[in-house]
Amino acid sequence: MSRDQEVFQYRRQADEQRQRQAAAAQAAQQTTAQQANATWTDFHQDSEYLIAHQRNSLFSTYRDSAEMAAVKQDLRALNDFFQQQIPLQQNQSSAQAAQCAQLYDQLLDSCRRYITAKGRPLTSQGRARLRMVQQLQNQLSRERQLLAGCIHNLVSQAPQQGAAIPWSFLLHELRQAQLDTEGLAVRQVGNGTSEVLRIADGANALYFKPEEKAPPATLSNESVCRQYIEEHRNDPAFQKIQPVLSEYIFNAFLPMIGDLLGSAGISLDDLEPPQLAVFTQKMQDPAAQQSFAPLLTACPLLQNMKHLATAFRMATTIRKPLALDTACRQACIAHGRPLSQRNVAACRIASLLGMPSLVAESKTVLLTHEGQTTRGNLMRHASGMSMYALHAASQQPGALPLRYSPEVMRQLSSLQLMDSLCGQIDRNASNYMLEYEDRDGFRVLTKVTAIDNDISFGTLSFDRAKSGVSALPELIDKPTGKITLPALDEDLCNRIMALTPAVLRFALADLLENDELDALAQRLQGIQQLLRDQQAAGNLHLLRPDEWAQAVPLYRNAPADRQRAYISTNFLPPTQAPAAAAPDAE
Repeated sequence: MSRDQEVFQYRRQADEQRQRQAAAAQAAQQTTAQQANATWTDFHQDSEYLIAHQRNSLFSTYRDSAEMAAVKQDLRALNDFFQQQIPLQQNQSSAQAAQCAQLYDQLLDSCRRYITAKGRPLTSQGRARLRMVQQLQNQLSRERQLLAGCIHNLVSQAPQQGAAIPWSFLLHELRQAQLDTEGLAVRQVGNGTSEVLRIADGANALYFKPEEKAPPATLSNESVCRQYIEEHRNDPAFQKIQPVLSEYIFNAFLPMIGDLLGSAGISLDDLEPPQLAVFTQKMQDPAAQQSFAPLLTACPLLQNMKHLATAFRMATTIRKPLALDTACRQACIAHGRPLSQRNVAACRIASLLGMPSLVAESKTVLLTHEGQTTRGNLMRHASGMSMYALHAASQQPGALPLRYSPEVMRQLSSLQLMDSLCGQIDRNASNYMLEYEDRDGFRVLTKVTAIDNDISFGTLSFDRAKSGVSALPELIDKPTGKITLPALDEDLCNRIMALTPAVLRFALADLLENDELDALAQRLQGIQQLLRDQQAAGNLHLLRPDEWAQAVPLYRNAPADRQRAYISTNFLPPTQAPAAAAPDAE
């Protein structure tokens, strides 16, 4: 082979070698790119999964951090302190007062360290726990500023009482407000069944109700009538109808009056003078009087419209303690226990659950009016109309049909879950108010405010609540055990899972007795376990506030059985079809 041929062959082999190397490098580069793409795809899919997992697996239990463990430990120590009695000896009570201040400081320091350590949590569960600790810190800070003065007042009372006072009374001193009505417009409202004062300061209206207690267990129609007769012996209007009161009020009058009230859009439990005027006018309608024909024929004394209205007011007055006794027994509220301050407890629970405006703002106050000081419940005016009145108005000719905004659907669902935690058994269509806007041919409901939370926070157990006494059965399909609301608020569920019995006890120790706090803790743990089980089974639809328009198909496609389908029959009018309950957003 010539020299030229050898050089040519060498160059060809070199070129082939370079081509093979270039091809191998290109293949390696492609493989690397494919591997990188695959890795990125896997990472992207994994991150999407983690995001979804963090959002949907809301109820995983994690080991407490050192900071959270310290918060819980210090909170338990403070709760335990409040179970002690204030010694009558001055030196001992002073030592315990110093211990109380130290426990407050320790818990405040633990809350600060937890908040600093957690910074900005990435998960919704972490954010819920952080907000809970922040709320606890804010409450502790307010009370710490008042601690010395309230302790002094309380300790000085112990020798006067001649008996030991529980340290839990300190929370009463710290948390109750004082209000003097001098210079304010005050008038009594209601139909005489409750002494409710309306206190106005400009455009703001507050309602004060003296502390009411659960009635004794010996009530009966006859005993209540006898007591009423004794109290109103000198009332001329009453004397006219006294002979027929016991016989007709319960057997004939109240059953007949129910239909007439419904047609007038008036609740039997919440009559005020303007509503009573509407009712009296309605009674003068010949068609309405026909409903009373049997009563008017059998009882000539009631044929006069004035006497009929008097009998009506008496009937509602007599009916209330009987209905109240029945409700308290169903809610397992012991006789003699305070009732009005349970509105304050509901208000605090709503705040802990991140829904402070869902319940009308209530506070325990010492009210000074006309020289007398009375302890009771002060509630801010709840604007809007009750569902009872709204539904009645929607049935009138030419009335706008009701439509539920996504926000109202979210709030009603949240209210039912909150009521289940509180053991509320009296959430009927008259004790929550709804704001609304008239637009596009509909009366669109926009906001919910719950009122009348007296019948709650008894010793009703979670198991008994599930059996059909409280609002909880409306959430649970008994044969399957599934939560039946089509959707629940994600933040609400996170906050429920973040709650602990110790937090509830500290928040409500001035309002509830120990057995009621124990029952509340048991209901909390039962609801938490139920949510975990339903989340694991895929039966929960959790939505953020801006996603509730997505709940429309869930509500529209719910089964026909409303008690197992979605918001309970106590919350939506029974004649309202699911399609009509949909909001205007699709």
